[in-house]
Formats: sequence, structure tokens, C-alpha cells
Amino acid sequence: MPTTPKPKAKPAPKRKIGRPTKYSAALAMKICGRMVEGWSLRRICREMPGAPHLSTVCGWLADPGHPFSEQYARASALRAELQADEIVEIADGLLSGDGEDCSERVQRDRLGVDARKWVAARMRPKRWGNKVDVGFGDAPDGAEGGNMEVTLNIVRTSKGEGE
Repeated sequence: MPTTPKPKAKPAPKRKIGRPTKYSAALAMKICGRMVEGWSLRRICREMPGAPHLSTVCGWLADPGHPFSEQYARASALRAELQADEIVEIADGLLSGDGEDCSERVQRDRLGVDARKWVAARMRPKRWGNKVDVGFGDAPDGAEGGNMEVTLNIVRTSKGEGE
């Protein structure tokens, strides 16, 4: 009695190696909410209950097609705007002080303002970064610069001269 060959079963789809990701829209909203409140991504992953490991979140960010990438970008932009507001509040606190001369407080507040300015400039460089205007001559703003002439003189000396 001849045996008929059995059709080959389709191989099971390959499973990804490693722990499955915990991504959900609700989790993304919680992470982004904490970011807007001023928490760093490291702190969120370390202290927020149910948060994934930092490397998992960085993996989401590395994938431009992942839905978290866009949410993260919006949350970062909003955090930069709110930090600019905090800078104003810190400065207003200095101005509305009760007249005390506390150099320690001034130094602390200056450090807080500088740190927020630095972070805001990195998160939204087009809006908060240092603007560099490269120009030459006395051309007013918006005016086209003229031609620039550069003269280079090369002087060669023999070994015996100038010693």
C-alpha cells in the first residue's frame, strides 16, 4: 500500500525574541503627560508605576513609524513652551521678593533659569535656540551683502633672512 505524501504544514510565524512591548495609547498618554509636567524620560521610566524600561521607550522613539514618536515630539514641544513660562515665573519671583538680599536664592534661581533655557533650546531649537546672524560689512538687516574681496599675500623668505 503506497503512502501518499502529507502536505507540509506552514511553519509557524517567527516570534520576536525578548520581552513583548507594553505599548498602548493609554500608556503613551501617561508618559507624555508626565513629560509635560517636567519629568525627564529617565525619571518616568524609573519611577512611574507600570512604565516600561527606558530602552523600550527609546526603541519606540527610534522607529519613525511608531505612534509614540509623534506624541513624544508634541509633548517635548509643549514642555519647552511650559519651561519658558517657568523662566518668567522664576524671574518674577525674584522681582517680587520681599526685599531680602539673599544671594543664595538668586544663584539658585539663576541656575534654574539657565537650565530651563538650555533644555528648551535643545528641544525646540528653531524657537528657543540661539540665533546666529552671519553677515558682513555694514549692510542693514535684510539688505543683500555686497561683494567681498579677499587679498592673500604669500611671502617666502630664504633660510638666511630674518635670523
